[in-house]
Amino acid sequence: MDSSYTIRFFDKVDKSGDCWEWLAYKNRRGYGQFKLNGKMERAHRVSWSFHNNAEIPEGMEVCHRCDNPSCVNPKHLFIGTHSKNIKDSFDKNRSTNEGESNPHNKLTRKDIVKLRKEYGSKTFKRGEKMKFYEHKAKFYGVSSTQIRQAISGRAWSCV
Repeated sequence: MDSSYTIRFFDKVDKSGDCWEWLAYKNRRGYGQFKLNGKMERAHRVSWSFHNNAEIPEGMEVCHRCDNPSCVNPKHLFIGTHSKNIKDSFDKNRSTNEGESNPHNKLTRKDIVKLRKEYGSKTFKRGEKMKFYEHKAKFYGVSSTQIRQAISGRAWSCV
């Protein structure tokens, strides 16, 4: 980031508190937005890259220790996988869309642990996995896709 971007970036930051608050435009989830090289970027990601003089590794996220989406303080930012970020959110009771905190979920944390344990203890012959998913889906009143994703960790990654 050249000096003109640096000046423009920090003109939009309030450093008076522990969290460095983004003062300019924020998306609906509260993340600051900054136009860099003609492309809108999340301000905390720009801050992490700038302060670490590095690109964000492919497939990684810039996470907040402070749980404040508008914070750009590099001391509050760390690199993590999406799963680690979701687990961190769940562990801090911030998650509103995954696990038991989602009012639409029929499965519970206990169900997921039981499903994964049962699935892991089985040896499947060709075509039996789908039958397992369908049987469990019928039992729990959800789709076989939901069962498969819960077992694989694609859903319920917080467990």
